[in-house]
Amino acid sequence: MKDYTNDFIEEQMGDVNLDHLPHTKALLILYVTWKYEDNADTSNESLLREWWYLHGENLLHELFTNESVYSPKQYEEYFKAVIRGLKR
Repeated sequence: MKDYTNDFIEEQMGDVNLDHLPHTKALLILYVTWKYEDNADTSNESLLREWWYLHGENLLHELFTNESVYSPKQYEEYFKAVIRGLKR
């Protein structure tokens, strides 16, 4: 397993700003909130680390699998709330 430290994140994705990718950030927030519940860290660095972990382990499909757990209406409302929170 690769070591997804902040140095690795900075080296690989130093130019990526999740604030400019609101849909990707919302999917990651949904995923880590589901996976880690009360211990979820939704900082950009942690979300990038999680993305790189999922990518490196060929598990990016879990973002979309998790999305489908929510009913369309429930997901739409939550997603809009996350996007509104990012725009503040």
